[in-house]
Amino acid sequence: MQKKISYLRVIAFIALFTVLIQVPCNTTVYAITKENRTAHIELKKTLKKMKKQFCGDEIKVTLPYAFKDVDGDKIDELLIMPGFGYYTEGIFDYKNGKVVEAAIVGQGEFSTFYTTNKVIYIHNSGHMGILYDYYYKQNSKTNKYKCVAYVEKEYAQDDYEYAKAPVKVTYYKRDKVVTKAEYTKYVKALKKDSKIMRGSKIKWSEY
Repeated sequence: MQKKISYLRVIAFIALFTVLIQVPCNTTVYAITKENRTAHIELKKTLKKMKKQFCGDEIKVTLPYAFKDVDGDKIDELLIMPGFGYYTEGIFDYKNGKVVEAAIVGQGEFSTFYTTNKVIYIHNSGHMGILYDYYYKQNSKTNKYKCVAYVEKEYAQDDYEYAKAPVKVTYYKRDKVVTKAEYTKYVKALKKDSKIMRGSKIKWSEY
């Protein structure tokens, strides 16, 4: 009887191990929940539409994309990277049975996701001698992100590589000019105690 119990334990362990090794190492536990599976199904439909929009019928042209939980709700969002000046990267969120375009960035990229606090930081977005650093905060009702603070950095006309310090820096909090100290205090609170995901660490796939 004891041998039979030991044998069953071995079989159970092998079965469990087999399941575990079939799950990719970069897949989190919540990635296989019913809610997340539904989100992936609907977001893939959006991915197909975005591929058509940005790539047309060009077979050889691909659209970089990734599924990542950037707002800390344990359900993945769809990130795309068309790479155009007016639309460099975008985020689509699936909530309450529908897909929404949660955020886009042009002439830049999503640099840091403060997932716990539902905040996105965009560093050095812009061109033609002016760069911006943005902080976006997610609206809990619409699931869309809105700019709540930013820095405007103006560079000398001959400094096309932005190699020197900006000649003028202006700080904004909700579209109102504030001091550097006020701005720093505000964005510090936005990021406080949040988990962080770096945009540079995201592994993109091609569709």
